[in-house]
Amino acid sequence: MKGEYKQYLWIDSTTLPVYKNQRIQRHKSLAKIASRGKSSMGWFYGCKLHIVMNQFGVIVSSGLSNGHVADIKMVEQLVEGLEAKLYADRGYISQNLNVS
Repeated sequence: MKGEYKQYLWIDSTTLPVYKNQRIQRHKSLAKIASRGKSSMGWFYGCKLHIVMNQFGVIVSSGLSNGHVADIKMVEQLVEGLEAKLYADRGYISQNLNVS
């Protein structure tokens, strides 16, 4: 049938803190890849891991971003070339998002 999807995808992210907030100023070894960001759990210093998973629990795409990068900025890169219905939390919602 037209309009039916054969694949369903879920996308979400999790924080990967590299330092405790009170130690940020003392540690510079990961300064090129880590940054200060905010999640639903509060402030952190590190990276974000973004994962796209299909209906069978198989990871079909993943990406790593700086902590300050908004989730919505990673969507197009992660689902490029995938034809599916995409489910996500509000961090990935945008009126301007148009992924084919």
